[in-house]
Amino acid sequence: MTLPVGSKAPDFVAPALNAENEQLRLSDYLADGNVLLAFYPLDFSPVCSVQIPEFSENVAQFQRTNTRVIAVSVDSMYAHKAWNDKLGGLKIPLVSDLNREIASKFGVLRPDGFAERAMYFIEKGGIIKWAFVEETPASKREIREVLGKVVELTKQTATA
Repeated sequence: MTLPVGSKAPDFVAPALNAENEQLRLSDYLADGNVLLAFYPLDFSPVCSVQIPEFSENVAQFQRTNTRVIAVSVDSMYAHKAWNDKLGGLKIPLVSDLNREIASKFGVLRPDGFAERAMYFIEKGGIIKWAFVEETPASKREIREVLGKVVELTKQTATA
């Protein structure tokens, strides 16, 4: 079952392909701001090969809302490296959930062993403020819609 809005996001530490190419701890990112956690099924898959690079291309717009995007799939670090190289280098970390613990904790692990395409907006401090789990490829959220939702949520947080 997907974690509901209002619940505390479970912390995790996992290998990540990013600027430092080291272990990524969710709580470290949440100490500095908000996180948009984007789960996706697999590197090199058709929809993911469009959606994840769009997050990377719009990283500056997310940063304006004090939000960092973290992408998570069940792929290995080797697959992440090859995919990242093929895409020309992404500006967001790619987390390897090879043991499927992160997807399980967030309730988005499918019976076939892959993560659902899902997004969680987690505010600084760790509370989930918005969640979206794609039911079909046709329900894929456009990046501009996601960015609009993040802007709306960060404005609500600022006025609360």
